[in-house]
Amino acid sequence: LKKGRAGLAPLFSLDLASGIKLWDIACHKLWVKAHRYQLLHAGVSSDMLARRRTVGEIMARGLWAAIKSVRRYAKGGSVQKAAERLAPGVRLFCRQMERDLPRILKGEIGVVVPDFSALPEANLVR
Repeated sequence: LKKGRAGLAPLFSLDLASGIKLWDIACHKLWVKAHRYQLLHAGVSSDMLARRRTVGEIMARGLWAAIKSVRRYAKGGSVQKAAERLAPGVRLFCRQMERDLPRILKGEIGVVVPDFSALPEANLVR
């Protein structure tokens, strides 16, 4: 996705209002209660837990000047707790999407979100 783009150039031409609307739709379809600011926490936590990036790379990605700021956002326990609250079917779907994300973003495969609303709510959110 980065090929042919300047270092900090956006990957997507998506304005803030459209991004917020898509986020809200995705959360509704997945029966997930989440706030957009959680993306910041989740990204840092995920990168650190999976050891995908060094602290220096995380700092550069988030434009943080101090390691203390990165550590404040890196709360692995919070990510784990949020994942545990997801219903098994939703969690499985999210894992599949994470695995397939490179192919999805390249346009090689599409995404069909299951109709989780067909299940009793007790099976969706714990």
